Amino acid sequence: DRYRMHWTPRTERDAKTEDGLAVIYREALLQLKDHFVWRYASGKHIFLACLFVVAANNKKRFWCVNTHVNWGTREVDLLALQKQLNDHERFLS
Repeated sequence: DRYRMHWTPRTERDAKTEDGLAVIYREALLQLKDHFVWRYASGKHIFLACLFVVAANNKKRFWCVNTHVNWGTREVDLLALQKQLNDHERFLS
């Protein structure tokens, strides 16, 4: 079995410190069907939502959401991230 990674950067490529979000999944068990990224207005917070289908049963699907939030900043607003998920048409479909 192979493991795959879906990576979304938060910082510019080749920055002194690269930063972002990743989801690692087992290819034999899960298939990545869709994904979307949302960036908070400050650019400091992002989330990655991935839609997976269970490989053994193409009808079972689920979303995996990974969030990057800086600790202790005024822009931290998990409610805004939650609202974005609640309002996002692809996440709800």
